[in-house]
Amino acid sequence: MESEHRILIVDDDPVNLDIMLEILASEYSCAAASTGEDALKTEKAFRPDIILLDIMMPGMDGYEVCRRIRAGETHRFTKIILVSGKSMTEDRLKGYEVGADDYITKPFNDDELLAKIKVFLKLKRLEEVDSVKRDIINIFSHETRTPLSAIVGPAEMLLENEHLDRESRELAELILQGAKQIADLVHKTTMLCRLKSGFKLRMTDFQASECLNEALRKKQREAAAKNITIKTDIISDSMITGDREALTEALTMLMENAVIYSRDNSEISVRILYEQGTAVFSVEDCGEGLDDETKSTIFGDFSITGSRRHIKGMGIGLSIVKHIAEMHGGGAEALDSECGGAVFRLSVPCKGGRL
Repeated sequence: MESEHRILIVDDDPVNLDIMLEILASEYSCAAASTGEDALKTEKAFRPDIILLDIMMPGMDGYEVCRRIRAGETHRFTKIILVSGKSMTEDRLKGYEVGADDYITKPFNDDELLAKIKVFLKLKRLEEVDSVKRDIINIFSHETRTPLSAIVGPAEMLLENEHLDRESRELAELILQGAKQIADLVHKTTMLCRLKSGFKLRMTDFQASECLNEALRKKQREAAAKNITIKTDIISDSMITGDREALTEALTMLMENAVIYSRDNSEISVRILYEQGTAVFSVEDCGEGLDDETKSTIFGDFSITGSRRHIKGMGIGLSIVKHIAEMHGGGAEALDSECGGAVFRLSVPCKGGRL
């Protein structure tokens, strides 16, 4: 049967090949191979979505076939299910070590085999889509840097011209604001993808106040533009073992969020506390606050809330905060503030607090 899904069946026993072809050929495009060498040749030409791979074969066994396929990048999304009469735990573990995705023991149940194939076809498709998304984001990130620089630089130069008329100045400000928003979105989207794709923390020892001071330096100008006062209170300055740059980025995003949603001429309170073995960064604003539903979803990837507190940048910043906190063994939460706004807390393990 012609199908968009392709399955390669590898077994040195013709009877087993016939059985699996009878089960699968009515729903999927199938190819068969009886040796490990033939399997590798067929795999390159047939490009299967799933390989049902026997282990015990003359010459090259299934383990070696699996290892060779996984050694290349061409078919990294292909799912390999080992099919064997060997049922010992060590046999399964060896299969997983060489790159197999699953293991099914002969004799197998037809319905179980079909169910596994459907699950792994769906998983393969999701992995391929995620890979395409990451590639697009990476390309977008690289390809927009130069054009954005070409927009931001001239716009800033125009605004430095004291003789620029009012209408031209307003247009230049709109251009600069839009370019910076795109640059910010690119930065956050790229960072979120890095965090979700195996980002490795660079661990060092540092004081919690170092993150606060750097984040404050980055956001002081934006706060001043709205005449917002950022009040800091280091109740306990803890020693943290973590990625200083990543935690500073997370705290910066919490401050950015507070500045965006605070009213002009208001105050933001940033505190560092010590609570039961954790350093807690608390950022409190006096904006419009959050409803209970929003508080439970606001840290989700690309979260967009209702009309009261629409998260600019597609909610990416707060998702980044949560990922960074959890990578350090901590967490993030949103609470109500006494002034009617919101309190965002980022907590990470620390070595103890001190004044």
